[in-house]
Amino acid sequence: VLGRELNFDSSLLIELLAYWNAKRGGRLFPSRKDIVPREIEKLLPWLHMFDVIDLPEGERDELGYANDFRVRLIGTAIAEVAGNLALRDRLISQAKHELFAVRTWQGLQSVVDTRQPVRMISDSSAFRGMDYMRSEVCLAPLSSNGADIDIIIGITSLQARSP
Repeated sequence: VLGRELNFDSSLLIELLAYWNAKRGGRLFPSRKDIVPREIEKLLPWLHMFDVIDLPEGERDELGYANDFRVRLIGTAIAEVAGNLALRDRLISQAKHELFAVRTWQGLQSVVDTRQPVRMISDSSAFRGMDYMRSEVCLAPLSSNGADIDIIIGITSLQARSP
């Protein structure tokens, strides 16, 4: 489920959103330069960042999507859960067959379209073999020029589902 209501269950996501809001101040978006890793050390294993790539009209996919996304950074906890999927520096479009890529693209595109943070929640993780895990994600825009979203920062929280 994808939504703009940001009532997160996970304290990690609450912390990321509070940090994002503090860093943006009165601006629409903070920039990548505003994000200081030592200030959010607790979040780093779960953190991911994606570069936003605008696709020229002739390069849009069959559905007409205007953006692709490159994995810029992936936290160690997420990399471990993803197993042998080499995600860093990979385009999300290169993994279209993977459920995590479909879900991730939908969330990232929603951030670009709405120009605001989004919440994604699912009763099963999109990673293979981890479908017994519930996932909650916060994705939020960053901008180097204050107007165009060029990076999206996020946190994924996984919890075992209750029986």
